[in-house]
Amino acid sequence: MLLLLGALLLPQAPAHAGVPAFDSTVAAVNAVTVSVAQVRSGLDQLRRAAWNRESSGRVLELTSNLRGKCRATIVEIERAEDIACPDCLDAARQRVVNEWLRSLRQVRLMASRCDRELGRMAADRNADSGAVRVRRQLDDQGRRILEALHPYFEHVQRVRAEFGRAATPPRRS
Repeated sequence: MLLLLGALLLPQAPAHAGVPAFDSTVAAVNAVTVSVAQVRSGLDQLRRAAWNRESSGRVLELTSNLRGKCRATIVEIERAEDIACPDCLDAARQRVVNEWLRSLRQVRLMASRCDRELGRMAADRNADSGAVRVRRQLDDQGRRILEALHPYFEHVQRVRAEFGRAATPPRRS
């Protein structure tokens, strides 16, 4: 008991200058961004397997994995919308967080479409037929996924810059 009381009374280590306190909004942004990055990684794995003509079983396994990552992203988005405060921050930070929150709608649509379309593509009693369909339609599906994710990553960069976590990328002329 005395040790606990002593620990509570000890001065806390000062925060590093310029580094904001970790809060629920940053946690929400990080959780969704990790989940979205896993979708992108899963897409890369599936594309590589399809292009390298790996076995039908492997292609279908990676298709199922990517569907799971898309569903997990939807769950993370729902958590983030519950956690991220829409009006708790100073004006500059709130503006970029609210833009990020609005960008989640597009990511959610992409993740739902990804789950549905990959399921449709891989649905076949014959693994070889399902894998052929995945290989045939993967380029279009992958392009749609990446197009939906590009604006999301731009919003994340702005949030990270505003919270002092990353430099703002240079503007293209």
